Amino acid sequence: MQMKKYKLGELMKVTRGMSLGGEFYSTQGELMRLTLGNFDYKNNCFKDDNSKDNLFFTGIVKPEFILKKGDIITPLTEQAIGLLGSTARIPCSGKYIQSQDVALIKCNENLNPDFAFYLIPSKFVRNQLSAAAQQTKIRHTSPDKIKNCTVWIPEYSAQKKIASVLSSLDEKIALNRRINAKLEQMAKRLYDYWFVQFDFPNSDGKPYKSSGRKMVYNAELKREIPAGWEVKSFSDFFELGNGKDYRHLQSGKIPVYGSGGFMCGITDFLFDGESVLFPKKGTLNNIMYKNEKFWTVDKPKLN
Repeated sequence: MQMKKYKLGELMKVTRGMSLGGEFYSTQGELMRLTLGNFDYKNNCFKDDNSKDNLFFTGIVKPEFILKKGDIITPLTEQAIGLLGSTARIPCSGKYIQSQDVALIKCNENLNPDFAFYLIPSKFVRNQLSAAAQQTKIRHTSPDKIKNCTVWIPEYSAQKKIASVLSSLDEKIALNRRINAKLEQMAKRLYDYWFVQFDFPNSDGKPYKSSGRKMVYNAELKREIPAGWEVKSFSDFFELGNGKDYRHLQSGKIPVYGSGGFMCGITDFLFDGESVLFPKKGTLNNIMYKNEKFWTVDKPKLN
């Protein structure tokens, strides 16, 4: 397969969105402003931003900033490690406004859009974006820096075939995520039924509390609990450990985990064996189970 060298600017237009005045933010309306929260950078896809309730915009918007279904976007600001270089596709037309922290990608005749969707998040492009990003606490890139990235790509027909395979894999992964989400909902309902309502199956297979089994008042919880149950602390069952800085270590194969998940590989480990990791800041619901040698940063560990 023959590969040809380009700058991304030779293959696509990269444009910044419009500045949206906060006085026009609203809890209802027809148009929603895109935020960095719309990027699922771990799975490289679009997601709803549920972190705010004033995502609607009621001000005047130029038509070119109202995005269409299938438009490819990429962030210009990195509020979380791994965000720069991620991509997402707009799920529907006429609903989302391109804001100034979001770049719109428009490919020319030499670059297949589906292939571009996977090209920008590639490690090779991400490394270039990272090296060129403004080194502040929250890093930034720009349309010009994206266009200045160097890539090697095959001819158009090969791009289509590659993108088709990757898209098929993404669809299967998305299906698995939906199945996992349903299973997680079922597990939460079961937990609530058993350990909040106390209607776990009794010795006769009937709901414990609803069938009239004995409940006793617990002064610490200020509520009734099943007879024979006790109140315990995590420390009664787990050893709690904390993460440490890893930047003095060399690159290697032992994983480093932060609040957002996997960060990099190093040559040493901080913990070894069965553990549960949960964040101290950032993505607080990103709880992970590990049974390996690993290092962790800003992430307490239970074992």
